[in-house]
Amino acid sequence: MAVLGMRHSAAKSDLAGKGWPLSPLTRLVSRLIRCYRDFRDDDRGNSESALVLIPLIFLFLCAMQLIVVIFLRNESSVISQSKASIRAISGELLPTDRIIALRSPDKFQDIKLLITRERREIPLLIPGLAPLLGEVIRSTQNGIAIVEER
Repeated sequence: MAVLGMRHSAAKSDLAGKGWPLSPLTRLVSRLIRCYRDFRDDDRGNSESALVLIPLIFLFLCAMQLIVVIFLRNESSVISQSKASIRAISGELLPTDRIIALRSPDKFQDIKLLITRERREIPLLIPGLAPLLGEVIRSTQNGIAIVEER
């Protein structure tokens, strides 16, 4: 039992010194520990990997920023169009909504267009990009619907 509580290298030397054969599992564990220590203590390639990883992380963040911008633009467009449809049917308008009256060939009914605007700030994933741009990135989408008369 005292052998199990010791560190692996001490247990190995005690067992090997007494003439006991080491089990395959013990040999495998000692080989894995040796490989891990060699890997941990090896410093070769650190500067080269930093030279590759820093631009690679920047490129990854740029790609993710484009993906986020496109996703939020599409989502904002859908939300704006949905709000325009809901407001055109219900007749509940906001002060920021615009109504454009169009002449219709039917003299008994004029067509009115409702235009809504959805603005949203887009989060920046690249640190230090906001000072370069000088302002916050915003997405502005318009929604258009025909006003239903009751």
